[in-house]
Parts: sequence; structure tokens; C-alpha cells
Amino acid sequence: DTWSLGVILYIMISGLLPFEGSTDAEIEENIRNINYDFDDDVWKEASDEVKDLISKMLVYEKDRITPKEALKHPWLAKFTEQSHETDKMSYVEKLEDFKDSNNLKKAILSFLATKVNDEEIKDEIELFNSFDTNNDGYITKKELKKGLYKLGKRTDEEVDQIMDSMDTDKNGAINFNEFISATLNSGISKDYERIVKAFEFFDLDNDGLIDENELKNALAGQEFAKIDVGIFQEAIKQC
Repeated sequence: DTWSLGVILYIMISGLLPFEGSTDAEIEENIRNINYDFDDDVWKEASDEVKDLISKMLVYEKDRITPKEALKHPWLAKFTEQSHETDKMSYVEKLEDFKDSNNLKKAILSFLATKVNDEEIKDEIELFNSFDTNNDGYITKKELKKGLYKLGKRTDEEVDQIMDSMDTDKNGAINFNEFISATLNSGISKDYERIVKAFEFFDLDNDGLIDENELKNALAGQEFAKIDVGIFQEAIKQC
């Protein structure tokens, strides 16, 4: 509960126990009276924010903040924001990785991107929307450059390379499927069962091989209307 977390936080920051005493009875008395302080020299290095959070956790129950309220406290909130920015930076690495991928990998990711639900890719959707500043469903080169700049400055050459790799249908803009294909989280993109199902989808005669006719027949489905089938054809040529 919040009280226990407050005790743990106190110990983590200071290396000291919040409630001390020379006997068990004295310790219990200090706990009942919530008798602790920030007087030790170690607390001079601690921020007022963390001391405020502890003070709101180590109080009588009627005045104690809830776990949800604790998570919204400024001291914890700043770490959540930093973590969120770190997550966003990891997507830049994925874009770099996608840029260097061969057409077969891009084709597989493009297919997998059609088989996910919004809950599975909610972070990717949020990132797409942050890039798509005019909300038209496409990310232009200008929007991509602006978005990447916020996540860590990129040279014009790097932006050009990332844009070229993501824009698989070469229409000058990145659509939703192209973006999701490039940023798909590893839990999905490396899911063996999903990859097997993707292969089985194209292997229409179940012979363990995918030929050009099977590829054409599979791609004729409505679900591929927004996917550039050319990337699949190029992938077959590379195999």
C-alpha cells in the first residue's frame, strides 16, 4: 500500500529507516505517532519534491494520498515523462533499422501491420498522430523532419533516407500502414506464431513455398488495398 511504498522510498533515498528507536516498543511508538524527520545530513541532497511526496505517503490513512495520486505527484511524474521520451527515442532506432532492412523483412512487417489491433499499437498510433500535424492521415517529408528533429536532430540526408525507406509506394508521403510497419514493436514483429501465420497466408497450396502466383492471389484481397504490393514482388525477386 501507499504507506509501505513511502517507507521504501524513504529508505531508498536516505539509506536510513524512517522510524527508529532503541527498543521495539520505542519503534512501535514512533510508528503509531508517525514520528520521523528529514534532519539527517543526507536529506540536504534530496529535493523538496521527494520529501513532499514522502510526507504525503507517511501520514494517517485519512490524509494519505492514494497510489494513483502518488503517480501524478510532480516528483514521480517527471520520471514518467522522461521514460516516455526514451520510448520515443527507441522508435528513431527502429526507423534506422527499417531503413537498413531488405525488402523481404519490410514485406513481412507490412503484412504484420495489417494484423494488429489498436490496443497493441496504441503507442505507435500516438507517435503517428504527433508526426501527422495536419491530421490528413499522411506524414510528409516536412512533417517527418520536424518530428525527427524533436526526437533528436537528424541531418537532411538521414531524413531523406528514412523517408525513402518508409515510403514504399513512392507517392511522396508516409501512410499509416507504412509508418506502423516501420515502428512495429518487437513483441509483434518477432512473434514466431504471427510470422508463421503470415507465411501460411501466402502459401496457398501449403507446400512450404511461396511462388509469384500465390503472392498475386493473396495480395488481391481487400485487406491489402492500402499496401504497396510492389514491395512483396521485390522481396520475391531477392529470394
